[in-house]
Amino acid sequence: MSGTTLALYQQNKQNVIMKKIIVSAFMLAALATTMYAKEIKSTNESAFSASAPDDNKTKIDPSALPDPVKTTLAGDAYKDWKVTTAWVVNAQPVSNAQPVSYVVEMQKDDKTTTLNIDKDGKVK
Repeated sequence: MSGTTLALYQQNKQNVIMKKIIVSAFMLAALATTMYAKEIKSTNESAFSASAPDDNKTKIDPSALPDPVKTTLAGDAYKDWKVTTAWVVNAQPVSNAQPVSYVVEMQKDDKTTTLNIDKDGKVK
């Protein structure tokens, strides 16, 4: 090999090595990003399951809500909203426990919201 050919061969060999390093670093970053995205997804799933009704919640008819809660829902802030679902929340998962608060799902047009209201009608 001549001197020029040898120099071009060594430079090409260095370029190939650099390309392999760059591609490897890119793949490592992509793998780390994918693992992080899966971790966030599992965190969000547990947040949704925590808001589902549990042993301390009992679904009730919205008309069975106590008067202080109905008064709050009839106020200016919520008068255009329709109660779709209501739950009574007890301090203990015992059927005869005193109600602590009420969870009310409401809808207005295409919007939905959930309120946590105590037995005296105060929104938490």
